[in-house]
Amino acid sequence: MRIKNFLSICIFVTITVALVRSTSAQGGILIAYGDHIELVCGDKRLISVTHTVLETANITQNVTSTSTYSIKGTLVGEVKSEYDPEIREPDILYKSENGITTIFANFSVTLAPLKFVKLKLFYKLSDMLKNENGTWHLRYAFNTDAVSPPEIVVKVPKPSQFSKLIVENTVPSPNVFIEESHYYSLVYKTPLFKFGNTSTTSIDISYRNELDFDAIKWWVLLQIFGWIIAFPLGFFAERIWRLRLSRTKMNSVFEVFRDKKGKFRFRLKAANGKIIATSEDYETKRECFRGIESVRVNVANATTRDIIH
Repeated sequence: MRIKNFLSICIFVTITVALVRSTSAQGGILIAYGDHIELVCGDKRLISVTHTVLETANITQNVTSTSTYSIKGTLVGEVKSEYDPEIREPDILYKSENGITTIFANFSVTLAPLKFVKLKLFYKLSDMLKNENGTWHLRYAFNTDAVSPPEIVVKVPKPSQFSKLIVENTVPSPNVFIEESHYYSLVYKTPLFKFGNTSTTSIDISYRNELDFDAIKWWVLLQIFGWIIAFPLGFFAERIWRLRLSRTKMNSVFEVFRDKKGKFRFRLKAANGKIIATSEDYETKRECFRGIESVRVNVANATTRDIIH
């Protein structure tokens, strides 16, 4: 019974894994020349920011890149950075006052034709993501003196298996929507406002998670369907396993051999190979086989008698 239950559970798990729809990342985001900013919404009302500054040129030249960023949000911790080996003397300064974070990035670099050079900034911001009665509100305002407008990606965590994401509001509308393994990514490729060499971007997103009754219904049906299939398959798998085991199991055996005097004898061996009994000697092999048949007949009806006094 235990074997059947174990096999049924294994088959059920296999069927469930095969039937559940898997979700994978669908393509990547092409980073254009300029700034690429990725905002990851966390569960502690913090925004994790990966800010990439890209530089390139049509001819080989030495340049000094200087950019100032103003973000509506309070900086949490430090601003960390990593950069390509072509970048020289990077200088990263930052401050956070009255809910406004300012970041200054300056570095020198020798640009090769059509080759991108990257400087990445990593930091966290608070006072941007708020929860009101189960609805999350993300308000992001970004100002830069860069000529090219930034590309911004907002990553919203995917809810649990039995919940679904409801985006109530997003201004402006994202240019691209990408479903990844753990996040929904909203991609904004153009700023909302742009004035001369200064581009200002404002994004307002509201979203919430709610129970997905369709997912719950299909999960229950999948469980029922899985067990309906698993139990019969487990039963037949157990029968086949036991049949195969019985065929491979070793039985007791009579062995006919010659002793040291050249006489014929037989011995009875158990399934584990141990000798249970050895016969008297016989003149011919035929008599030895008759002795085996006699044992077969008499042992079946034999009783036990204790003659020890």
